[in-house]
Amino acid sequence: MLATDDRARREAGNADYWAGRQATAERVRPGREDVPTTLRRIERLEERERGLLRDLERNAQYPEACATWRADLAQVRDELAYWREHVARAEASGVKVWRPSDFSKGDYVRVHGHWVPVLRVNKKSLSIPWAHLWITGDPVYTWEDAHANPRGRKANGRLITDTLPYDKVRGRASAEEVAGLVRGD
Repeated sequence: MLATDDRARREAGNADYWAGRQATAERVRPGREDVPTTLRRIERLEERERGLLRDLERNAQYPEACATWRADLAQVRDELAYWREHVARAEASGVKVWRPSDFSKGDYVRVHGHWVPVLRVNKKSLSIPWAHLWITGDPVYTWEDAHANPRGRKANGRLITDTLPYDKVRGRASAEEVAGLVRGD
């Protein structure tokens, strides 16, 4: 009877453990499937894929090591396919995935609750004014603000800039739209 009671208590403990695991999985799922998070994950997986391809190329003379790398490569490619499909489904349902083609110099980007000017459009990021200049100020940090602030200049007079990856972008506006925000239109 005592053994049965002990076994029942252990099984109840196991049930509680697995119920907690399920609750945690459900709680973190939205963050795990968030598109910006997924884009960063895809970037890391692509980096891992390139590393495995380099390893395979450099060490082709060691077949036993190559077998492991090939298996890892297959797994990474499966994960990439899954997460790319996830992003494609999200985009099809209306989630905006920002890309270089969405921006041009002179546009404004929404980041951390502020509108800041785009200084340059790069392949993986946008160049924006140095965050220390605008992060605590007004909700709109204009070109004029950036050029008038002497703290944001290098010794040669050029603006100090930050890079903003596309997965951190929360909105885009043209200079005219931002001017309307400033005027209160």
